[in-house]
Amino acid sequence: MKIWKIPGCALGLGFLLAWPGEIFIRAQNISVTSLEALQQRTFQSEKPLIVNFWATWCKPCVEELPVFFRLCREETAKMDVVLVNMDFERHVKKVVEPFLIKKNCPCPVVRIPGSGEDAFIRKVSDSWSGALPFTIIFRGGQKIFQKEDRVTYEELIERIAF
Repeated sequence: MKIWKIPGCALGLGFLLAWPGEIFIRAQNISVTSLEALQQRTFQSEKPLIVNFWATWCKPCVEELPVFFRLCREETAKMDVVLVNMDFERHVKKVVEPFLIKKNCPCPVVRIPGSGEDAFIRKVSDSWSGALPFTIIFRGGQKIFQKEDRVTYEELIERIAF
């Protein structure tokens, strides 16, 4: 998350934080990447990489997000986390970004063009039906865990600790 500091500026935006004499604008950057680039990252990561596919309209996804936020805040020395947003592209600016700002998301969030399409889903995992949430853990480029349902903090910690 990036924070821009604007001295003495008073903007009437809902996501501003007042600080004596200064205003901070919180902005959640959502990167656009390719599935191939994300797959390449699984090989480049020295730590286990947790990839979670989620959407703002998915109640179980939203209920599970605090697990990933906690991992990003407390366990970055042990693992990397990437959240892949599956909302429609037209909702990113109006729904997804404000949602992430409101939730104070500490994790990197990416979007992948074509996500949600059957071909995309099969490339991610042959056994993924496309249902959300969906979480995969990679270590050294190899898939060591996947789950098509909510995960717990303890479950993820247990899976990467060996």
